[in-house]
Amino acid sequence: MNRRTFLPYLVTPALAASFERVAALSSYTPTMKITRIETTYWRSGSDLPWKPNWVWVRIHTDSGLVGLGETYPRNEVEASMVHSTIAGLLLGRDPRDIERIWADLYRTFDFQVTGGAEMRALSAIDLALWDLLGELNQDGQTILLTTHYMEEADKLCERVAVMDHGRILALGTPAALKQSVGADTVVTVKTTGDPEGLGALLTDQVGGVTRTRLSDGHLQLHVKGTPGLVSTIVSTAERGGFDILDLSIAEPSLETVFINLTGKELRD
Repeated sequence: MNRRTFLPYLVTPALAASFERVAALSSYTPTMKITRIETTYWRSGSDLPWKPNWVWVRIHTDSGLVGLGETYPRNEVEASMVHSTIAGLLLGRDPRDIERIWADLYRTFDFQVTGGAEMRALSAIDLALWDLLGELNQDGQTILLTTHYMEEADKLCERVAVMDHGRILALGTPAALKQSVGADTVVTVKTTGDPEGLGALLTDQVGGVTRTRLSDGHLQLHVKGTPGLVSTIVSTAERGGFDILDLSIAEPSLETVFINLTGKELRD
């Protein structure tokens, strides 16, 4: 049983009934408004079978969709913050307008000096709003997400368009875009010697190297289908007179795709 199906058992029958979703939703919802915000928690966590003592936050909408968020550990404090301050900024709003909602929250809470309960309560609201978007997407609505966070795009999106200076450079599923890199492993190496020289050596003597690039003094290798890769790189470098200070391996990411297409990192 996941948290969405488990939570209604914690509340009264009346509240549990309100948690039920509308049986049928149209494929397109022209308007959506936040109608109610609930918090649920145990007043005492001493008898709980888990830690910490979570506070669950549920955002209800007039379409019947419910977004679920969570936070911890001071239950009454976070719940009070949700109802006394945050709820007034959300009720009647369209939960899909996340950017504008967060602009208002930013003006209400000074993020440079505010902490503790305020930030914990806002984190639960953030989770609940994104949960609502996920519910909308599952019900057939297409959601256009613009982001600089490639991990976010990889996890949330079914199709991704990579753009640079207003031009679409690639379009496809995250898996297809990562496969287009032409490598199954990305190796990052730091050496005491010249990283460019090490790159030339490894390209010549290690099979499967499809590309090399320098980043912040590190050498990055794109490699495809090479067994025993780490030991091969280390031994080849040592024979060439290079000392390896650090070595890490990872799978290609959407950031790898972006760099391949543009020749620059996201922060450039």
